[in-house]
Amino acid sequence: MAEISWNRPRTIEALRIAANAWDNKLGLFANIESPEDSLIQSLPPETNLLLQAQVLFTFVKLNLSGERAWTIVKQVRDIFYHARWIIDPAHMYQADLFNSYDYQFRQLIRMSGMRPELFDWWTKGLKMLRKEGIDNDPRNLFYRSDGTRLGIIKSLSAFPGIGHKIAQMQALDFQTWAQGRDPQLRDFFENVAEAFIAVDIWWMRLMRQWGCVDDWGSDRRDRISFEMSHDICAMCREAGISHLSAGQGVWHTGSLVCGALRPKRNDGFSALWCLRNCPMNSLCERIVRADRAQTNRGSMGWDTAVDRVKILEDPQMDLISLNGGDRGRTKLLATANHHPPPTPQKLIQRSQGSLGFE
Repeated sequence: MAEISWNRPRTIEALRIAANAWDNKLGLFANIESPEDSLIQSLPPETNLLLQAQVLFTFVKLNLSGERAWTIVKQVRDIFYHARWIIDPAHMYQADLFNSYDYQFRQLIRMSGMRPELFDWWTKGLKMLRKEGIDNDPRNLFYRSDGTRLGIIKSLSAFPGIGHKIAQMQALDFQTWAQGRDPQLRDFFENVAEAFIAVDIWWMRLMRQWGCVDDWGSDRRDRISFEMSHDICAMCREAGISHLSAGQGVWHTGSLVCGALRPKRNDGFSALWCLRNCPMNSLCERIVRADRAQTNRGSMGWDTAVDRVKILEDPQMDLISLNGGDRGRTKLLATANHHPPPTPQKLIQRSQGSLGFE
């Protein structure tokens, strides 16, 4: 039984706006690239395709740690430059390296102390990559599948700790990476008629905030994430929207625009900031704020979402539509104009968590 009832026209409109904003680098997206692209671009130009694939596989799988994406980029860069043998299955379980491997993994992957199962998943996963037919090359995980969306997810989910979300992240990132780099893998994905969407908390939150979800039987993450992914993939295909662009646009709108940069308040200043900076402002109707008790139960807090103070036109142009009336237009403008959007350099630093990249 379906848990989610969709407003399909509104959802397709949201996906189209998000994809267009990402493709055309509108607004705050102008100076942003995805974490995985930044990681691959930072490798030395002579890095061969096999090693690039191993680096990318490492990056996506370490999303199991729960760390921020840019923190994981930093961790994988550290591994690449200081302990490269950790990501190469050919070196696994050599007696003279194993103790050092254990130590360096735990030092480099901060969350491993809080989630000791990560190391076990990692070593078992690398051992699986050594099997005949995979031959230390993560790309063979795609070739050994039946070439369908569910078949690819099944092939990748055979690895310890990987479920449908991380499997679809692998598919999305490898599909993007292959374009312009790996003709064989690019051609493989061109023959996959279906889409991939890795639904995370931001996807689930924004689909409610943007009015895409009309009704639901449950808002528990473990019950709705795969259904949501399946339905959104179908709508992308139906409307001819690139799932790669929609995925990046929605995720960056959540994690960067709404999560990292938007003023954490629900008033006229925040509304004006969203109008000037968020490509989804016209569709965003509410704010989803799950309290700790709901989060601990796995609930998204859809039923406790609050209406968002919203401005449809910039008061600088003497055209204002503010929920609840004009809440001090002069004061609003004075406040907003003293808090302009961050500069491109500041934006990049904040999106990357000020990691101090070289």
